[in-house]
Amino acid sequence: MKVVISGGTGFIGLALGARLLRDGAEVHLLDIRQPDISDIEFNNLITQKTVQFLKIDLANERSLDVIDEDYTHFVHLAAILGVQNVCENPFETLDANV
Repeated sequence: MKVVISGGTGFIGLALGARLLRDGAEVHLLDIRQPDISDIEFNNLITQKTVQFLKIDLANERSLDVIDEDYTHFVHLAAILGVQNVCENPFETLDANV
């Protein structure tokens, strides 16, 4: 099983990635942000040989050129978060998150 997780550096993405890795999957984490060097969960996960991290913006169609095409599963967890973002830009946030 080869799984790609968008929003892979978030709390749920990392937890799911770790679980899938324990179950024998190859895991690719996609995210627009690079986690801080002090993020222990992220660093522990990406040091595994069957885990890969790609810093890409999925809103940019050209960024899709760098990801593989042979995934068996795609889990979409990427989202714009934060109450302030939703309050200030409700329609843009909804559109991006859908």
